[in-house]
Amino acid sequence: MTELKALEWEKALNEGIEGKSGKVYRFESELSVRRYHEAMKYKVHMSYGLEGVEALHEKLTAAYELMNSGKLADGIADIKKILVGTQQLSNNFYPGMMLCAIYFNTEDEDRMGFSETDMVQKVKDWEHYGITGFFTLACRLLGIQSENLRAITLTSLAKEEKPVSEVLPKSSKK
Repeated sequence: MTELKALEWEKALNEGIEGKSGKVYRFESELSVRRYHEAMKYKVHMSYGLEGVEALHEKLTAAYELMNSGKLADGIADIKKILVGTQQLSNNFYPGMMLCAIYFNTEDEDRMGFSETDMVQKVKDWEHYGITGFFTLACRLLGIQSENLRAITLTSLAKEEKPVSEVLPKSSKK
């Protein structure tokens, strides 16, 4: 019986992930606009798997209440998000693995574009690892995305001549 290798997520971030093909996939925190867009989709899809059935029920109830209160378009939009998220869960891949595939690249990989087929090939090249390390890594990547967005936002706000309270949308003011 072949045993699964344990993926050490800290080592993966620093040294990369070796695929069963022998390719080495290195972590890169900077994403192209296209890849960032795809990463955000997988983040949403992954959150449905992490939140569980109770959260899904709450989201459906909230959408129903929106539609029942006359906000039909808002309710339909929320249901569409739920459908897209749950559809991805029924596919033959784990969204967290796909998120990792966006951030880990070989030397010769095109970093500007995105191909789901190529990402699936990466995931297949990692099949000799257990899922736990990738799950942890994907959760860390979600945090990295949040940290990057926060840093970009704070840098942009620091360049503004107005106080932050005047730059933020009115709904964000307390």
